[in-house]
Amino acid sequence: MKQLVTSLFVAGTMAATPALSFADDTHGKRYAAVDIGFYNIENDNADLDLELTHVSGRVGGFLNDNLALEARLGTGITDDKKEGIVNDTEVSLRYLVGAYLRAGAKIGNKLFPYVLLGFTRGDIETETGSSSDNNAETDTSYGAGVDLNLSGLTVALEYANLIDKDDTSYSGFSIGLKSTF
Repeated sequence: MKQLVTSLFVAGTMAATPALSFADDTHGKRYAAVDIGFYNIENDNADLDLELTHVSGRVGGFLNDNLALEARLGTGITDDKKEGIVNDTEVSLRYLVGAYLRAGAKIGNKLFPYVLLGFTRGDIETETGSSSDNNAETDTSYGAGVDLNLSGLTVALEYANLIDKDDTSYSGFSIGLKSTF
């Protein structure tokens, strides 16, 4: 099984590399970014509405002028607490990892509005009193954003619904800085 996964990874990398390297006229070619996200965790069944902040890094490359593939990895930097009758419940984001397709169109030389579609896996930890529980979920993700090019450095603004499963959603806004290479 390990050989099969390794073979598929190598084959996928070899197939994607020419597309990325020949995309010389695309918006930004390859890029790396750092984002700060201001997200809400909501669960209707548990009457839960918490705010978490996370930081994430992302790398990607354009396949043509309008399509890019992107990978993200992030972790929480703030926690939130729900006050209970007996004990408080503290909620934190352990990690996020995802793969996405971004589709958009350049408007002039400054703006690139886009939509985002992909998959995210997130691990959220809850601590109540002396006990803790981790809940990792994978779900289809979607969102919309805009890149604003400011002389080689790009400011990215985005809204995304990363996880919406089992009556729990993790969604919100992020802002980041992106550089191309």
